[in-house]
Amino acid sequence: MFLTGAFIFACSVIALLPRLALESDNRDAAIIVDYRDIIPLAEEAGISNVEALIFLRDKGVRGLMVSEFTSSDVEYAIPPDFTGPDYGGLKDGSDAGLCMFYRIAPAQTWQLRQSLETVEQILGDYPQITLAAPTGDVAIGFPDMTLLASLLKEHSVSVAQIEFSRQLGASQLNWLAFPNLIPLHSVTYRELTARRISRQTLHERLARAAIERSVRILVLRPAVSGNVESSLASFGQEVESLANRLESRGLTMDWPKPLFNERSPWRMSFISALACSMAFVLPLARYVKRVNGRDKDNINMADAALLEAFGQAGRAQGQGIHFVMPATVGDDEFHAAAADVDDQARLFPEIEVEGHPGVNQAGFLHPGDDLDPQAGLLFDPLQKKRAVFGLADGGGGYGPDLVHLMGPGLPDQPL
Repeated sequence: MFLTGAFIFACSVIALLPRLALESDNRDAAIIVDYRDIIPLAEEAGISNVEALIFLRDKGVRGLMVSEFTSSDVEYAIPPDFTGPDYGGLKDGSDAGLCMFYRIAPAQTWQLRQSLETVEQILGDYPQITLAAPTGDVAIGFPDMTLLASLLKEHSVSVAQIEFSRQLGASQLNWLAFPNLIPLHSVTYRELTARRISRQTLHERLARAAIERSVRILVLRPAVSGNVESSLASFGQEVESLANRLESRGLTMDWPKPLFNERSPWRMSFISALACSMAFVLPLARYVKRVNGRDKDNINMADAALLEAFGQAGRAQGQGIHFVMPATVGDDEFHAAAADVDDQARLFPEIEVEGHPGVNQAGFLHPGDDLDPQAGLLFDPLQKKRAVFGLADGGGGYGPDLVHLMGPGLPDQPL
């Protein structure tokens, strides 16, 4: 059994090597801004939107988010029931040489086909659009996301996998678009205001998303609430500071690509499939052996560790695991340092499994008792101190689940 476990471990390590190689090469990250946030900054600075975008690009911005207009965009004098592209944002982003993240507005059922035809035209006219995702509480096309997923895949446009999104239809679109997904983290103005998130906290949150969770698209918004207002210059400093922080952690400020692709070696890895199969077969074989009542032999320490790792050792109700160990602990040695006790009290355990076939047997995936050492002290008639261990009570079982010790002056019986 030990050799089988070692074989599974070796196969798992080998199968993980392609994934580790992919992760090590996945070091590109991009800071993007919302086009609608840039308009007032450029106006306040007295320059054009394209000039403002170029300025931010030089500070570290690598992408521009452009959203379709909806009737809720009253500040842009949008007529009721209108949805359509923001051609100004698309043109300015293209002129500034930025990759673009296109947000597709929701549409009524009767508007779906026309809306998707418009999206298809936009994707053809602006090859700079390399990332897309729906906006709104309900994604366009929900509950059938196949039309949108097929359209984006046809134009080689990845889908933004937005963290913590509750949008209806987002998870279905992600499944259909896999593996063409790029994780994205965004903090909305509503969240910034409601939680009173400071600029420093915002930067730390974005940096942690990129460093700890491998999120590769970060949406940075200027401060426009409270006593803090961003000018184009101050916002540029924020972008530069965040970019430097990410680069100091080994990331490269460039537009990322999906981590996986259709030809990723890990997807069809025979070795990884073999390891998964063996990891399933080993506990299954052990379970069959227990059901047939043939699990009465002594097992060694290595096998016990493997069985515990697979959730099989000592978990059948009606079985007890006994550690048989010579106790050579002297007087007052538990008052000494741990290293001193370890030097003088060498314990060599032997594990004995007592089976009671047919009595209170545990289910295959429903463990009973776990091995949970509960150290205590017990005095023998010679006042020699001994450690006592027990099995955590699960659903009960046959007989006491206690450990017994063997050694000079110690009775060979459960305590």
